[in-house]
Amino acid sequence: MKLLSLLTATLFLNASALAAPPKDKGKGKVTPATTTATTTTKVTPTPEPATVTCRPTLVGDKKPKPKNFLVSTKTARSEAEKAKFPDRTKSGDPHRYHHGDGLDFGKPYCGKDAELWEYPVFWTSVKKTWNMNELTRNQPATPIRVVYAKVDGEVQYCGVMTHSEVDKENRGKAFFQLCT
Repeated sequence: MKLLSLLTATLFLNASALAAPPKDKGKGKVTPATTTATTTTKVTPTPEPATVTCRPTLVGDKKPKPKNFLVSTKTARSEAEKAKFPDRTKSGDPHRYHHGDGLDFGKPYCGKDAELWEYPVFWTSVKKTWNMNELTRNQPATPIRVVYAKVDGEVQYCGVMTHSEVDKENRGKAFFQLCT
């Protein structure tokens, strides 16, 4: 009889242990009691605009006034890819941009510690491109620059910026500001 009682008690204890979920004792075990359903959220990047507007101030007249330049982001990207990272050019462009204006391009590879480069670009109504193998004085002026980073030897587009002031010949003056 004692043997029968012992067997019954053993079966009862083992059956209750099997029925209850194991306890998580803080050791990182996932048990049925602590498991929750998860959902996946798809993050869709904001599409890049086809154009950005640069808004420097026209100076040199009696009263400074705003001036707008519309710039194609596709052209800016293309010009950055064309320019790349040469050691030396006749025009002096492209060249390093050392982030002195503290602009936030909103891309992790374009931060203050990145190797940034700048290259002159023109606005959409001017059907020209900058020629790095021609002297600057022999080319039309533009206050606008495409900014790009050198990441693993490749061009990564950051954005477009302009000098904050321009004269009537479109020569840039003062600091840079983002085109949006």
